[in-house]
Amino acid sequence: MADIEGLREAFKTAQQNWRRNKKDRTLKKAFKTAKRAFNDAQLEQIGLKNNEKKKKENVKKRVNDVVVYVGNLDSSVTEKQLQRLFSHCGYILNIKMATVNKSDKNSKAFAHVKIKRNRKSAEQDTAAQALALDGTELEGRTIKVQISDLKAKSKKSKKAKAVPEQSLTQKKKKNALKYLQEWKTNRIAWKFRKVSQAYLLAHCYDRTIIDKDQFKILLQYIQGLKGASMDRATKTAEKIVEDYETQENEGGKKKGKLKYKRAIRILSILA
Repeated sequence: MADIEGLREAFKTAQQNWRRNKKDRTLKKAFKTAKRAFNDAQLEQIGLKNNEKKKKENVKKRVNDVVVYVGNLDSSVTEKQLQRLFSHCGYILNIKMATVNKSDKNSKAFAHVKIKRNRKSAEQDTAAQALALDGTELEGRTIKVQISDLKAKSKKSKKAKAVPEQSLTQKKKKNALKYLQEWKTNRIAWKFRKVSQAYLLAHCYDRTIIDKDQFKILLQYIQGLKGASMDRATKTAEKIVEDYETQENEGGKKKGKLKYKRAIRILSILA
């Protein structure tokens, strides 16, 4: 970690020197450099302190709380029964119960019991006392007791959830059309986005994505294409025209007439 006090003194000295002669660019540059170094060191120190604090809080939580999974419960079992069963393990913070099939009276239920360790016992002792209840009978059923980590499971489930492909496609379309509209109506606030431009050029022949009015705006946008983007757009349009005309010459059924017309218009601009 950087020496905060040393950087503070260097910053103050550079500031005083610059104030004496504000016209000196070298002193101004030295002042800004010292100020930046001091600010970065302060941020670094704050970040380290926050990380240490979080680590201590996490360790404290891990030591204090034990979450127990209780399975194969009868649907008639109540929270009070579970509280009495696990009371010798430590203070019961909360109990969350669930039934697999509520409509079926014979359905199995399960629960998560959160226990705060006894002051005179270690976390391992609390867990061991809870695990000792594995295989005991409650309301005519042999229950299963395991140590559970709800936070770890919730994090895994969040990571496992993938964003549907359809929603991603819709988002790309929305962003691209918004990008095009901003270019037309608010050129000052508009910013170039390569991803949106690539999407528009790739889907400009599909009227379900880019309608007639949007295509007119896109033709104006295409006039400003340069370099590799212009070359790719030209090659794509030429390929569409060639395929359509070859297909027509062979006496085949006409397909892709709209694509052909749009390609002709694009080539008339880029040529």
